[in-house]
Amino acid sequence: MKQKQTFNTMSFNVSDISGYIQANERQLIGKAVTGSKTASMLNLQVGVVGTANLNLLTATAGLQDGSSCGFNAGEGDVTISKRQIVAKPIKVNQEFCDKDLLGSSLQWGVRMAAGQTTIPFTQMFVDQIVKEVNKEVENILWQGNTTVNGGTYLDLADGLLTILDAASGSTIDGSVSGKTLAANPYDVISNIIAVLPDETIDMNNVIFVGYDVYRKFIAELQAKNLYHYTADLTSAMEIVIPGTNVKLVGVPGLIGTGKAVATYPENLYLGTDMLNDKETADFWFSKDDDVFKLKISFAIGTQVAFPDLVVVAE
Repeated sequence: MKQKQTFNTMSFNVSDISGYIQANERQLIGKAVTGSKTASMLNLQVGVVGTANLNLLTATAGLQDGSSCGFNAGEGDVTISKRQIVAKPIKVNQEFCDKDLLGSSLQWGVRMAAGQTTIPFTQMFVDQIVKEVNKEVENILWQGNTTVNGGTYLDLADGLLTILDAASGSTIDGSVSGKTLAANPYDVISNIIAVLPDETIDMNNVIFVGYDVYRKFIAELQAKNLYHYTADLTSAMEIVIPGTNVKLVGVPGLIGTGKAVATYPENLYLGTDMLNDKETADFWFSKDDDVFKLKISFAIGTQVAFPDLVVVAE
């Protein structure tokens, strides 16, 4: 009679990957939330749990004639206003069966001996998942709409285009009659520069467009024989527009939207918790399902401080 072979599920060794996540949890959460190209350029507001106020301050100095004595506080003022930023909870739930790798090109990473299993290439696959999270967060930051994009990850939080659309009565229209950004990027972008508000001229304005529009703009510069520029199409996708102090920046989150958003980056906010244990990363072996499970939880939301200082065009 053959002796039945048994394996103790407690022998699964997850110390490698769980230790990696525990040691780098804050770093992994940070990469997930702020690792996209757009997120790295926004004004980060941490400590946002659910709905929080974005407190804004504007002031006028109230210069007066100082040739006589006396104190007159009637000139100038300081105004404090509020806009709300809503950070929506988002999570990643994934599970893995290491045995699925057997017979594949990655089976070298599976180690089975005396009933012990170590899931392979720890950092590599966690970092790859975080990269994929970055891609989807990037799209949410621009295209997210909690009321329109039902059934997709884009309905998880409102993005900047949704915020600006709601404030369309305040934003500046940079569109050109009879032309579109997708077909005539040079003309539309030139008009955006022309209508940028004077008070932001010295504030390092950026025109955000999709990679698709950015490439067409560069092609138009070449077609017009305007070669006095330096642009790296392979990585940065950024250029200071010749003759201006305005930077054109291509971002993946605007690809296919046919829209451009121009303002100074400090005017655009990314709200997240980042200070609370609700934003976590965890990895464990589930005896109930006989699989490894990964969970990443965080919260994000967007807001525009002063919509009247934003140019939107399409």
